Parts: sequence; structure tokens; C-alpha cells
Amino acid sequence: MDASVAADPDQVGKGSSRPRSEKGKDAATAATVTSGPGGSSARDRVEQMMANLRLTNAESKAVVIDDVEDLALVDPKRSFVGKVLAPKVFHIQTISAVMRPAWGNPKGLLLNPAGDNLFIAEFGSKGDRDRVMEGSPWMVGKHAVLMKKYDAEVQPQDVVFDRMAIWARILSLPNRLMNSTRGKVIAEPIGVVKRFEADSLGRC
Repeated sequence: MDASVAADPDQVGKGSSRPRSEKGKDAATAATVTSGPGGSSARDRVEQMMANLRLTNAESKAVVIDDVEDLALVDPKRSFVGKVLAPKVFHIQTISAVMRPAWGNPKGLLLNPAGDNLFIAEFGSKGDRDRVMEGSPWMVGKHAVLMKKYDAEVQPQDVVFDRMAIWARILSLPNRLMNSTRGKVIAEPIGVVKRFEADSLGRC
């Protein structure tokens, strides 16, 4: 910017000094702000000065980033964003201590905090990432862990967690209904059916 102004509202109007360097030249210039006509306060004057600041031509130019040369810090193919659905905040070490053994201590697993109960899990392989996501639901104590695939274009804080995969078992069905075709129709009212446990003939 063309100029910057820093002022302590309690000190404004009390005057200021000009510090000098060892060579006797001015090292900085401090300006005093006094009350203006009509009794306007010094604080109001400072706020008005800040509001009048404008970007220079150089500062107003758009910054262009070349995606081709950009190095991704997180590999989206091996990562997901997770959230512990709990009213209290869990430390990332607590989440890691529970999730690592539950996920089979996968090689190369990194858990990085991204907010309250929010974290990014990066695995050593895509296969481990997919296995963990398909194994949902996961829990930290009595609290569910929601997961969404990592998107480099979306901030973790902006990810919407509105779905959780769970296993549902429907009991006491007649044998003629215990197959993947009939089972899908019966299970659809619960939610989106992702897959069934069935043998090679489709029998559940």
C-alpha cells in the first residue's frame, strides 16, 4: 500500500517523538492524530484514515498460480477428511491412538489436525484408504467418525458431513426374500444401498 498507519487509541493525541539512527538520520516518522472539528474522536479519525487507504497498482494485480508446477502436500487418492461427531473436542493424539489399531496400523498413515475434531488422514496406499472408508462405521469411544474423500480444491472446514455408511441387518426374512435382488428393495427405505454380503449366487 501507499502508506500504513499504526496507532494506539490511548496514546493518540499525546504527541510522539522522532527516533534517529546512529548516523543522525530519521529512522521513522510518527504522526500524531488529534481531534478534528466538531469534536470527532481520535479513534474515529484513525478509522477514517484506514478506510481511505487504497491499493497501489502493483498490489491490485491478480496473482496467477501455475497448477502444473504446484506440488500437492496431500495426495487426494490416498487421503480422506475425517470428523469425530462429538460435542467435546478430542486431541489429534487421542483420535490417532484409537484409529490406528482399529484400522490395522496401516503403513505410512499420517493424521493431521484440521480443526476441532477435524483431521486429514493420509495413507501409504490407496488400497488402505479405500479399505478403511469401506469399513465404516468407525468410532472414537461412543462417537462416530464421519469421512469424505479428500478434495484439494475444498478446505477441510468447508466439507459437509451429512452421510455415514452403516451395516444394517434385517432379521426374520423368509428364505425366498434372502437374496441381493429382494434385499436391495427391502433395504432402500433405510438409505442408499452401497453393497450386500452375498454368495456367488446372490444369496444373503
